[in-house]
Amino acid sequence: MTTTAAPFTLANKNAIMLEKSNITSSMLRLENNDSIVKKMIQTRIIEIDQWLQEFDKIKLNNNIRG
Repeated sequence: MTTTAAPFTLANKNAIMLEKSNITSSMLRLENNDSIVKKMIQTRIIEIDQWLQEFDKIKLNNNIRG
């Protein structure tokens, strides 16, 4: 799932959080800290964190309005 296209739903949030957990575990098992794979995983984690921040911001704004 790509976070840039994922609608801001609770189901997507749960799936994205699970993905982050899985790829974080994978990254911790990598031995070479400078590997391209590790850098790709770090980039994906940043994307996920940005999506989660936006999700929380949208949900907070919706709660304030209604």
